[in-house]
This record gives sequence, C-alpha cells and structure tokens, in this order.
Amino acid sequence: IVLMVVLMWTFAFKLWTVHSQTSATNDDSLKNVITKSSLLAIVSLSLSIITFSIIIIQTYITNIHLYFFYATVTCIDIISNGICIFLTYSHFAAYYQWMCSRCDKQWSVCWTKLTDKNEAIELSGKSDDGYDI
Repeated sequence: IVLMVVLMWTFAFKLWTVHSQTSATNDDSLKNVITKSSLLAIVSLSLSIITFSIIIIQTYITNIHLYFFYATVTCIDIISNGICIFLTYSHFAAYYQWMCSRCDKQWSVCWTKLTDKNEAIELSGKSDDGYDI
C-alpha cells in the first residue's frame, strides 16, 4: 500500500510540475492530457489500493461474504483498470467526455489553482508561511 501511495504521489507531483511549467505557454492540449492522465491514474490507483486493502483484511478474517466481496471488488478493479487504459487514447475521447466530463472540469480547475498559487509564490519569493523560498 505504501508503494502505491508513493507511486501515486510521485506521478501527481511530476504532472503538477509539468502543468505548472506549461501554464505560461497556454498549451491547452498538453494541459488536457495532463488532466486526463492524472484523473484516470488516481481512479485506477485508488481502486487498486482498496482492492489490496481488502486482500489484507481477507487474510485475517475468513468469511464467505468477505470472500465474495473481495472477488467482486477484484473484478471491478481489473475492469476499471482496463477502462482507464482505454480512456487515455484519443479514439475514446467521446466516451471519456461522457463518463468523466464533470470530474475533468473540476480536476482542471484544481490543477490551475495549484499551479497559479505556486507561480505566485515563486514570483513573490515567499511561501504561505511568510518564509523565503
């Protein structure tokens, strides 16, 4: 679980760095790819973390209902990972917009606010705490 969290954080940090570097260029196509990739990666990794957590719980608690729940969540995880991979391709852009348009808009706003805040901090030379950076 720790490795998955570190992987998710590293991926998000790298995308955030690239997004902040492209915020000055107004390259919307790259920003859209970053938003789409990060959103799908977070969905996929989050479901994998949940599945792995259930695997750990299931090793300590033997219950037929928990086993059925584990099997169902594992199937959902595998299918959602495949869907997330398919949705990264431009051929499936219409499906991505149909399934993820609301989250994509909110996630794009979140990325923009984070990068604008970071840019303002870099320009001022001070962090939120008032310390020089």
